[in-house]
Amino acid sequence: MSAHIGEKIRKFRKEIGLTQTQLAEGIVTPSMICQIEAGKATPSYAVLEAIAERLERPLSDLLQDTQPQGKHKAILLLAQSLIRNRDFEHACSMLESLLQQTPLQVPRDDVELTLANGYIHLAKYEEAQSLLDELLTKSLYLKNIPVAFRCLLYLGKLARCSEKKQVALYHLRKAYAIMQQDDEIPLEEKIELLQRLGSLYQELGRTEEAHQCYQMAYEWGQSALNEETRGRMYLEKGLHALRQMNYEEACDFAEKANALYENMDHTLVLVDVLRSFSCMLAKRGNLTEAVRRLQDCLYQYKRLGDSSRVASTELELAKMHLEQGMYFEAEQALERAEPLLERNTFEQGLYYHLSALLYMRTSRYDDVLSLLSKALHIYQQQGAYDACAQVIEETNVFCQTIWKKEQPLLLA
Repeated sequence: MSAHIGEKIRKFRKEIGLTQTQLAEGIVTPSMICQIEAGKATPSYAVLEAIAERLERPLSDLLQDTQPQGKHKAILLLAQSLIRNRDFEHACSMLESLLQQTPLQVPRDDVELTLANGYIHLAKYEEAQSLLDELLTKSLYLKNIPVAFRCLLYLGKLARCSEKKQVALYHLRKAYAIMQQDDEIPLEEKIELLQRLGSLYQELGRTEEAHQCYQMAYEWGQSALNEETRGRMYLEKGLHALRQMNYEEACDFAEKANALYENMDHTLVLVDVLRSFSCMLAKRGNLTEAVRRLQDCLYQYKRLGDSSRVASTELELAKMHLEQGMYFEAEQALERAEPLLERNTFEQGLYYHLSALLYMRTSRYDDVLSLLSKALHIYQQQGAYDACAQVIEETNVFCQTIWKKEQPLLLA
């Protein structure tokens, strides 16, 4: 396999008149290029990408093989892994190229669903909508229930990303109806649906329905929360085999790696459910139990290495501590969240907002208006209009409070 790639690299290098030294510059050593072309060394995937770019060739030109079924399957699995690693651009590029292959040696439905998911993450909403609409129509006509379910799940996700909450609710409720009538839907996908539906109900103020969704998902997934993630070695072996372009081994290890990622995704969804359930408990006044469950979520997110979710959970903890009057604990949670936040995200706006509330309640007034202004600016950018209204109201209350406190001094 390595010699096959090496021969292609030598052929394309000579076609554009590059020496081995010129091809190697900034990528690997010239001797490594020599070994790769001779079939004595195997380039990593990253090195292969850089070589393809230097040769002014698409990566697929180096990957063409006489085993298209193995190659197509390996590419699809790798793209799914890349999406789970949040490398959406790379994954979508691979999938778009894969759809151009004739004949396609893997199920087109799987490729298109994966591509639609990638488009949603890249905010390419029109492309995702077009793919999903066509695929949903076809799957309903052919009575392919699992594919129809996933289409509706992604359509709900797409509508939610576009702030079309009622459209999202329509799709997710249809998916829920399918889930109740069909036993083929995997448990992790059912839990993901309940988590999304519960979150949407919560945002729409339908707290009882949200609580029912969270409760059901939590009960279904509780046993899996305590299972440690196993088999991480399959991930490394799978990716290593893919980088070597050994498609037979790549498919075997990539399937195991994908199963690992699915397990991690499943665990993340379960912890997300637990976090949402905790927030519902807090809204019902059970703050002590809510804080305890959120701390369990924090442990799980740290174990899974998800810093984004760690930050948002710390913010939820800070909010609950504020409601309990535990200002020291709230400030500690905010301090832990701050270095993990990405710029100009809703969570950063929430950080400024909660910090302002903390300063108000601890009589540190100097920075309150500045923090509220920063929070309002980010909420506006994110289209979080309910949060904007809340900040404006709190700003007015704060200004009136300060004016009342200062008025006696001015009159004196």
